[in-house]
Amino acid sequence: ILKPATQGTGLISGGSVRPVLELAGYRDVRTKIIGTNNPRNVVYATLNGLKSMETIESVAKKRGIRVEDVR
Repeated sequence: ILKPATQGTGLISGGSVRPVLELAGYRDVRTKIIGTNNPRNVVYATLNGLKSMETIESVAKKRGIRVEDVR
């Protein structure tokens, strides 16, 4: 599970999730590994989760509102 954290929280993650998020440039994220903690599976799941995230622009377009109103 990847969840946004409040500004200044930092990366709260375990296992092999932290290096992936650090290299991707994320700063304030909380994570939780559910199920197997096999490093290969965790990295694969983390990358899939990051790929499936939507941009603010696409969320605003789907909701029919301005980008400023999403935040």
